[in-house]
Amino acid sequence: MAEVHLRIGTRPLALVAGELEETHEGGLIFQRTDESVLAFTDLVAVERVPWSTTRQVRRADC
Repeated sequence: MAEVHLRIGTRPLALVAGELEETHEGGLIFQRTDESVLAFTDLVAVERVPWSTTRQVRRADC
């Protein structure tokens, strides 16, 4: 599993397997499926950051 979305009380939390890599221009690229974990409390940021690979989101019906 590369990405998990949780809700703690009313606050969202996304945990994504990956790490940040700095580009030659000084920007950041988000590398997915690394052994590290990135934590996001802003779900819009998860959608907007430049990922190195395409994200495939599967939603569970609960």
